[in-house]
Amino acid sequence: MILGFNIVELLDSFKSFFTFPVPLGVDILLLILGFIGLQRLQESRREDFKTTQKQSDKTNKTLQKIIKDKEKTICTRNARITELESRLDFCQKNHTGRK
Repeated sequence: MILGFNIVELLDSFKSFFTFPVPLGVDILLLILGFIGLQRLQESRREDFKTTQKQSDKTNKTLQKIIKDKEKTICTRNARITELESRLDFCQKNHTGRK
């Protein structure tokens, strides 16, 4: 029993459809059409994946560039801060006790 349905009862209700004579050519044609349909869906999924991957790569490169630029800015500012601190220390040492 699956989800409140008995499989045997369900199959018995469709028994006439399973015994209906269908030509082999129709079965083969439907099988081929189904295969072609699934193949096209798969190709579409592959194209969508390629597009998504390209966009993701582009975004990653942009983010890496932004991070690199920010790191460069931080290094430049740290160097400037160090330089200003050393100047301040020098000025304080040379001007202590004078008014």
